[in-house]
Amino acid sequence: MLQELPATLRVRLSLMLKRELMLRVPFFSHFHVDLFIQLVQRLEPETYLPGEYIIWKGQVHPAMYFVDRGRVDVVDPKGCRLGSPVFLSMPN
Repeated sequence: MLQELPATLRVRLSLMLKRELMLRVPFFSHFHVDLFIQLVQRLEPETYLPGEYIIWKGQVHPAMYFVDRGRVDVVDPKGCRLGSPVFLSMPN
């Protein structure tokens, strides 16, 4: 459906929906606007259910994850939790 929109409208919509998520990471707030737009356009939503693994230790994974809401546990290969869970949420 979004692919049917004109390119400029897709860019504006993408920026509107994802800008706040990106700006919560101070590193991105200093990017030139063109680079920032390119990054925002590449964001793709993914959903994980409780108990699912996002990435395994030692796995090469060419992605960066932003957690919009929920809890992320970091566990060792045996499934033991390392440290406290990470609770993240975005203001509405």
